[in-house]
Amino acid sequence: MSTLYILCRVFTYFFCLSIYLSIYLSIYLSIYLASSLAVFIFYLNFFFLSFFLSFFLSFFLSFFLPKICFCNVVLFIFLYHPSSIVCFLIFFYCIFFSFHVVMFFFLSFFLSFFLSFFLSETVFYSLHTPVFHSLSHSLSFPDAFCFSKPKRVNDFDHRSEIQWKFENNSPDINCLFSNLLPPNIKGFLFLSTCISFLAPFFPYAAINTFPKDCTSTDAIFFQS
Repeated sequence: MSTLYILCRVFTYFFCLSIYLSIYLSIYLSIYLASSLAVFIFYLNFFFLSFFLSFFLSFFLSFFLPKICFCNVVLFIFLYHPSSIVCFLIFFYCIFFSFHVVMFFFLSFFLSFFLSFFLSETVFYSLHTPVFHSLSHSLSFPDAFCFSKPKRVNDFDHRSEIQWKFENNSPDINCLFSNLLPPNIKGFLFLSTCISFLAPFFPYAAINTFPKDCTSTDAIFFQS
């Protein structure tokens, strides 16, 4: 594994993480200030986050799903979709029980690290598809940026083997995806993506729903 390979993965992760953290911070800032400009920023974030990003990511995953390695599909099904369930549990907790600012700060940052890891992994391994593989060679990118075809069978690991079979039109990868993935995978991707991206706005819904007589810890966020 070359240094450029590691740097590309680290850069992709921190780029995705910066996007999530900036969105969370702007939302909490808009809730704290409670001014007209902050409300405008909040609804602007709501538009870009819930509509543009969810549509873009669902389309991106639906288009690149047959080309992503099997380990990323497992990562999506077992890690990304449960995050939507966690967001729903947090939402019902703050509606029916209480609202804790510290808890939401912690969970929001944790969710941003979690989703940015998935997004960076998906984007990075999608760059290893045959389309980007040929594009990188045409643009004179180094070989470390994309998977290179192995010279001998013993020279590649399991992940490279799957990619190598796909590039050589092997039916194994198609059989693998057709047997393990549900038929309505695109709808599944779109719904789970929308639910997960709407998670940062659950605290705002809790503020407008829960009664104003709260504890002193939460008083600064319940300004009229």
